[in-house]
Order: sequence, then C-alpha cells, then structure tokens
Amino acid sequence: MRRLVFLCALAVIASAVVAYSLPRGAHNLSASPVAGQPGPSALAANPPVVISAGIQARSLAVATSAPTGDTSGDTTLFLTTADHPNQLLALTLPAALSRLSTLADVAKLPLIAGEGAVGSFGDGGAAIAAQLSLKSDSLLMRSGVAVAADGTVFISDTRNATIRVIAGPASTEPGVIRSLVGRWAPRQNIELVEPMGIALDRAGNLYIADHGANDVLVMRAAASQTPGLVEMITHVTQPASISSAPDGSKIYVASPEYGAVFMIDTRTRAIQSLAALAGKASSCPGAQVSREAPSATCPTGVAVDGRGNVFIADAAANHILRVDAKSEVATVAATQLSTPGEINFDANGNLFVADQGHDRLVEFRALGQAANTVTLSPASNDFGVEPTGGTSPPASFTLTNNTNAALTNLVVNSYEGADPGDFQTLSSSCTSTLAANSSCTINVAFVPIVVMSRSAQLAVTYAGAPALTADLTGIGADYQLGLAGSQNMSVTAVAGTSATYKLQLMPDSNFPVNLPYTVTFVSPPIASPTSTQPPGDLPALTTATFMPTSMTVTPGTVIPFTLTIETTSRITGLLGSVPASLDAKPPNPQPPPLFPALALIVAVAIYLGSRAVALKSAKRLRVGSIAFLFLAAAGMIGGCGGGKGRGTIGTPAGTTNFQVQATVQNAQGASLNVSRGFILQLVVQ
Repeated sequence: MRRLVFLCALAVIASAVVAYSLPRGAHNLSASPVAGQPGPSALAANPPVVISAGIQARSLAVATSAPTGDTSGDTTLFLTTADHPNQLLALTLPAALSRLSTLADVAKLPLIAGEGAVGSFGDGGAAIAAQLSLKSDSLLMRSGVAVAADGTVFISDTRNATIRVIAGPASTEPGVIRSLVGRWAPRQNIELVEPMGIALDRAGNLYIADHGANDVLVMRAAASQTPGLVEMITHVTQPASISSAPDGSKIYVASPEYGAVFMIDTRTRAIQSLAALAGKASSCPGAQVSREAPSATCPTGVAVDGRGNVFIADAAANHILRVDAKSEVATVAATQLSTPGEINFDANGNLFVADQGHDRLVEFRALGQAANTVTLSPASNDFGVEPTGGTSPPASFTLTNNTNAALTNLVVNSYEGADPGDFQTLSSSCTSTLAANSSCTINVAFVPIVVMSRSAQLAVTYAGAPALTADLTGIGADYQLGLAGSQNMSVTAVAGTSATYKLQLMPDSNFPVNLPYTVTFVSPPIASPTSTQPPGDLPALTTATFMPTSMTVTPGTVIPFTLTIETTSRITGLLGSVPASLDAKPPNPQPPPLFPALALIVAVAIYLGSRAVALKSAKRLRVGSIAFLFLAAAGMIGGCGGGKGRGTIGTPAGTTNFQVQATVQNAQGASLNVSRGFILQLVVQ
C-alpha cells in the first residue's frame, strides 16, 4: 500500500542587524539655564570644599574604604598631575568633616606607580618601579585611571597604547603591575591606538575610550584578571572621558573636540547625543570640529552618580552640569571653577573635581546620590540555545537590599527591551516589600517565540529609584524530523519480519557551531499483549531500533538515520495463560502434539491382533485398547483447539500510527526540554 510522503520544511532564519550611527539631538533634553547661573540659594547649598591647593591634577579616580552611607571612612584619590608626569599618586582624605587641607608640595604624596621615566618596562614587577608614558599635558583630555572595589587599579597608558593593571592588596601579588590589553599585552583581537578615559561598572566590566581609533570598547569582567577578548561597542568621534552607570546598562562618553557627550546603551549598542550639551562649535581651546546646535560647550569630564544622574564638567562655561536620570532636564549644579577637567564620585555621592585653572582639587559634598546599595545580580545571563516552544532551565537572580530601610512598591517580574515576551518568571520569593538588609530571588526562564537571537532585561522597580535591570539573552532555534528521499510514511511488514524507515534530522543554522548539541532518539512505547493498545503505541511484541542511537547536531546540516521495527511471528497452540515476559520477548515455537495420533495407531494394531489369540486374553486387550482410544480422542480434541487455554502469540495484524521523537541537550547535559516528532504508520499482515 502506498501512501503520501510527508515532507518537513526547514525554517529560514532572519538575522538581526545592528546599525551603528551617531544621531544628533536624539535625546530630547530640556535645556535649563545652561548658559546662565542658578540662584544664590542653590549655589550656597553646595559650595566647593578645597581638598588640596597647588596640585595640577589631571586624571582622578576615587576609592572609599567605608561602606556606602558610612562617612567615617577614609577616601583615597588616585591622580596624575601635569608637574609630575608618568606617575600615579595617591591622596588619602580623612572623614568628611575634617578633610580641608593644603599641600604645597605634591612630592609628599605617596607613589602608586611609575618611576617618572618615559617608557614601557616594568611588567611583572613593582608598579612604583615601572615605566609609563601617560598623557597629562592637556586641559581637555588625559590618561584615565579606574579603581575596582577590591583595590585593583587600572591605568590608561596612553602613549604606550596599553591598559596596565596594578594588583590589589588582597591579591597574590599586591602592587605588581602588568599589561592587560594593548600593544605590550598578550595579543588580542583588537589593537588599541590612543586609549584615554577608562571606567568600571559594579560588575567589573572595563570600558575604554580609544581617542585615536574613534572607538568605545569593553573588556568583560571575566577577562579582567587574565587577558581576554575586547569588544567594540560603537564608534564615537574622538572620545576622551568615559563614565558608566553603576549597573553598566549605559555609558557616557565626552568628546571635547567634538563638543558633545554621547549616551550609549550597552545592551543594544544604540548611541545618542545629549542635545542639551550640543554646541554650534566646540568652545574647547584648539577644537576644530563644528556643527549646528543651540549652544556651545566644552565637555572635559563626565561622571554618573548612584541613581544614574549624569554630571558634565564644562571647561568653557566653568561649571558642572547635571542631567537628571528621569526627567532628562539639564541644570547647572556647581560653579566657582576654572577650566574643570576630570570629575569623579565617591560611594556617598560626593563629587571631586580637578579644578585645573586654579591648580587645586575640590569637593562638592552630597552633590550626587549615593551609590545604590540595592543590587540585582548577576548583571546578565545568557541562556544559550533553546528550541522554540521550549522552556529553558531557570536562571536565578538575587535582589539584595543592603540599606537600613525597607523597599516598597516592589515590582520584580517585568521585562523590558527588544523581546520581553521571550522570557518569563517561573517563581519568585520577592513580594511588594523587601525588608532592610535582606534579599529575595527571582527564577527566570527563556521561552523563545521565534527562531533568532533574543534579548530583554529583567527590570526590578521600587519606590524612589530608577529600575534595576539584568541583561537576558538567548538564541531561539529549531530542528525537525522528517522522511528521507522517497520514503513513505507507511510501511507494511508480515508478522515475523521487519519494517525499516529512512528518516532525517534537520537542524536550523541557529545551533551554534562552537557549542556541541546532541540529539537522542526516543523509542515509541510498546503495547502490552494483555491490554488494549493505547493510541500512538507500537503493536505488541515488537521492538524499535534507531541507527545511530544519537548524533551531534551540525548547524544547518541534514543528518540521516534509520528506524527499524522488528515484528514477531504468530503461533497457535495449547498455551494456557500468557506470561508477562512475552510482553518483551516472543515464546519459542512448539511442535504440534503427536501423542494422540500415535496412541490411535497403537490401539488399532492391538485391537486387530486380539482376533488371533485366546478369548480371555483378547478381552483384556480389547478393554485396554478401548481405554487407550478414549485417551487418544481426548488428546486429539485438546490438540485441535477444543480445549481450554488455546490462543495465538505474536505481533497482531492491523494498522498502527506511532510517533518518532527526539530530544536535544548541550555538552553540559542540560536538556532543552523540547521533543520534536512526526507520525509514521506500520501495517502488519
């Protein structure tokens, strides 16, 4: 019997294309009185506090020894200066209420790195004996410095086109300097040209503004201890200063020569210029790039506080500008400066400024919001490949409240971004309120709707703060099973023979080449010979064998395999009840009973022979023969099907529809929890 052949079609994958551009004026900020000055009462609330006079500071990084909210700890400023080039110095400040001091001699500051000579030697030794080649001769841009939470110090060794790293005090080699990425580091996929500003987010990702290459780059936290891959986020014209939002979702890049500050979404890599800071022409000294816009600006430094508000040092207007994280309104936050350069916040929201025109360091206390001590971790999760319609194993995210107050109006199961419908919360211990110094967990799964790369953010909001987010990514994939060539869906077999199906597995191109995935076939269930056959099962007393039993998926490549169904011959006889073992294995065939026929022949021979002997003996023989005939008749009746317990064992005749299935799992053994299958038919005669 011939049937129609089912053909399975491969899904065609649509690839998402990310375009990098520099839209002008895309961020609709209200231009508050940028060119003017705020009222006297506003300025009186934040007068500058002179930290140190007589220091021609250029780069500036801040580290606080006390936890957020505790003002009793020391604060250390890591800085470079114009009068002591190629060295990194440290200035430790006491508690906030007694910081005022005057240092006329910068040489009294402790040395962190750099012997002072221009060069590149020193990797693997003490940082204070190493050679550096820093940029500290400009009021517009300089070699950047960043400090991690564990005390690891990163230096942008600009003229060596290298990022250097000094191991923190808790490491196995405290104070030792090494080249992390760039010209003198182990070879990487991207070469640095003129790295200047650098910044860290709280996850430890390192962002680099490569001024000479017109690029903004990132080195992920996993690569911070050992050299790893560097990713280009986007192109920016002559980036100099850079700062990251605490969660790393956005970075801000200042280009003084271009006269603009750009906001970059690190998840989508979209870039926007801040319209409130755009100028007709950059008013920075020596700038040669001009463009049409409402006002002039010279952004020489940028910093982000704990709530995501952006602060920009405008060296032309001699003030600090604040752009609100929610309203996007720009206002003047601090004045009384002369050519402000690098700016940076400590964990408590105090802003430190290199007041270059006055050769001093100043502090604006509580100008920004303290670093957010409510965290959502991890910052991201890649779910890998999951077939559409499936549900991945959950990823657990922890929301931690390290403050002394409860969080209220908590919403923890919202999703934002490009593909929010491809992720869902499986369970959560978080409620609308999270007590002080406590945490809760959110279990998220990837449930792809379509076949392609998917991304979104888990967003957690609470009263009085912007949303905390975690990046979610995954790849929606698919694979199908189908008939190979001219194979019919229906195969006929005589009981006792086999039926073979030629089949194929068809994965799409979304199964990543560098992650091996294995497909394992699932045998269809076998019906019991003592029960009614469930729909979709193979008939009783059959076996199913796949060749091969499993295979490694090659993206976009069709892989053939076979399925063989072995049936069992039908036999009839005196069988009694069917043993349970026959569900899996047919009985050995038994010959038909011979005893009744032999008994009949012997009885007839004896009866005829009795006619030639004495009457008395003949009577005895006849009686025995007649008894024997009765026994033979009874045996023949039983052997011919008239007795109780006769039956037939073997694969029953009939037509059965059954399903072929497969499951796929990755190299770590995590099942993708999705079976693919299709219907075949077996006809047994």
